[in-house]
Amino acid sequence: TPVMMEENPPKAKEEPNKRPIPDEESWNLLLETYRKVKNNTDDEHDVAFFERIQTNGRCGARVPFEVRQAPGKGRGVFATAFIPKQTCVWECRSGRFVTETQMKSFLQALPLQLSQDVVTWAFVDDLDDDDIMAVCLDFDESALLNDGASISRNWFVRIFCPCKNKNNLRKEDYIPDAPANLNEHMENGRWCFYSSRDIESGEELLCDYTNSHDYEHELKWWDKLEQEYWSRE
Repeated sequence: TPVMMEENPPKAKEEPNKRPIPDEESWNLLLETYRKVKNNTDDEHDVAFFERIQTNGRCGARVPFEVRQAPGKGRGVFATAFIPKQTCVWECRSGRFVTETQMKSFLQALPLQLSQDVVTWAFVDDLDDDDIMAVCLDFDESALLNDGASISRNWFVRIFCPCKNKNNLRKEDYIPDAPANLNEHMENGRWCFYSSRDIESGEELLCDYTNSHDYEHELKWWDKLEQEYWSRE
């Protein structure tokens, strides 16, 4: 019996490893677009952010690395030399968007594929541990660091059942996956990643998203923007 094909089969979702690795032109475009969007603000964070880039360069890596496809994950960051334990691996280059207007202006100025990367990489966090939430974005290859945190059996509960509080999860609720080998520490007023153990050349660098991502945020406008940009073709 011949197999009948659907007249208009649903479009398959893009495989994670089909997303291209950003080149230097893409990173510079992101940075220059951010500079234009935030040009008229007096945000002390942005002043320090641009000064740091001007002084130390766009990329905050302090060890040799490469970006390539990570099986089953998409893009990832890999060490290309041995990294001893407690080495400063990366100095963060994070910008932030406090308002929906800022974020929209930024995304609208980018090519679609790059704007979709942005909504994938960006995360919500509070500002200096106060009650003001912002959408944060790393403007270098650290945006491609994959999550090495333990996978929680209750992760889906945190996302789909707001009545459940992630702070009530117990240590035994976490199932080890690929444990993070980077820890975040504050150094001279900026966040840095340090190696939590010896890392071999060729090993993927993994951080813990739960240290910086607020998964229970109330920025509904950001959730809406994420969905909007990923629905575009």
